[in-house]
Amino acid sequence: MSASTQLKCGGQVCSQCGKCRDWEPTNSFKRHDNATCRDNAETLFSALFGAATAASDARRSYRISTNIPRDHATNRCRRAADRLQTTYNASILDEQLDDSVAEALTRIELIAYDIDRAADGDGPLISRIAAAVRRAHRAHICQCK
Repeated sequence: MSASTQLKCGGQVCSQCGKCRDWEPTNSFKRHDNATCRDNAETLFSALFGAATAASDARRSYRISTNIPRDHATNRCRRAADRLQTTYNASILDEQLDDSVAEALTRIELIAYDIDRAADGDGPLISRIAAAVRRAHRAHICQCK
């Protein structure tokens, strides 16, 4: 395989569309057994979704209405930030997505540091970033039959 047809993810190139053919294009997007792709976008999506949920649940009004202890919400945000940091470090993203995921990571880390910083828009913002990661991953995968 020449350098011009080498994918950034290390995956196998489809001869028809030029996208990564290491994934089964089903609803779950599972890797083939012989896959060489290093893309972890689905894991990153899951970490972002967890961070979005933790950020939404950390809002003071939500904590009070559902009787969630402050320490529980803080610990949940810390775990979400740690998981997101780990998956982000291993991710292969273009510059725009990289900046967006870094923004999501910064938001969840700020909330974990000071739970009272959680705002109504944090969860939806991180959810939109998660959706962008999933769209980029699906656009990267070969859909040829």
